[in-house]
Amino acid sequence: MSLANKQRIFGGVLVAMVLWLPLHRFLVVETQANPWKFAGWAMYALPQPSVRVEFFAVAADAGELESLAVNQSVPPLRDPVVEFLTRRKHAGTLVRPDGLVASVFELYPDVELLAVVVSHVVLDPATASETTKRFGYRYRRSPG
Repeated sequence: MSLANKQRIFGGVLVAMVLWLPLHRFLVVETQANPWKFAGWAMYALPQPSVRVEFFAVAADAGELESLAVNQSVPPLRDPVVEFLTRRKHAGTLVRPDGLVASVFELYPDVELLAVVVSHVVLDPATASETTKRFGYRYRRSPG
């Protein structure tokens, strides 16, 4: 391989790395994706992300929204919850709780409406302290 080709390859890699940094920052800020993933350098400046999921439900016989005491360690839910939280930590808001909700509806047949709140602990750039961002999703049991 000639020196000119090596220089072109090196220059291309250098340009790609320089362009990737602002794109990665945008991805992390906009989607709450894990700054430690996707070949980003933010891992040196940010703590590991923390994600939590909560469920709120409206039962068929009640009209009020109430916290659903979902035991996330029960075998039918344990694996979907762990899978969702792991995927959500990595890809942020690009991962929706649809599969997890199907498991909750299956385990709780009297629930008609389900609200899922996913909380991310993030670093606030203005105060340099941890804060919680919450993302809400609403689901209605499909007939049948």
